[in-house]
Amino acid sequence: MSVVRIEQRAAHLAGNVRLQFVHGTEGRTAKGTVTVISNTRFGTGQDRKDVPTAIQWTLWGKLAESAAQYLAKGSHVNIVGHLANNNYKDREGQDVYGFNFVVEEIDYLDTKEQAEARRAAAVPA
Repeated sequence: MSVVRIEQRAAHLAGNVRLQFVHGTEGRTAKGTVTVISNTRFGTGQDRKDVPTAIQWTLWGKLAESAAQYLAKGSHVNIVGHLANNNYKDREGQDVYGFNFVVEEIDYLDTKEQAEARRAAAVPA
């Protein structure tokens, strides 16, 4: 099996981490999903422009719980992960092919004060 490593550097969260708990072979575990956006610069000189890239990432276990607790929409992060197969059979028995981006490491880039302000703004009154 080959692993495709993916990095999103100096990126920010497009929304809050969505956390749920799923039951698997090892019992109940946390699963988080979040969309992360980073800009890639293309071109040179006057033709140079930023092109945003959005990737939906999946986080598992303690990593998911921690991210849901400490990150909010707009948080700045570095993410390193890999591309994983997400193949399954649908209800009619047909093969469905897909992929999933799985977080291995996440660096929180905001200061403590910035992170607290983002989380406070994210909480509905």
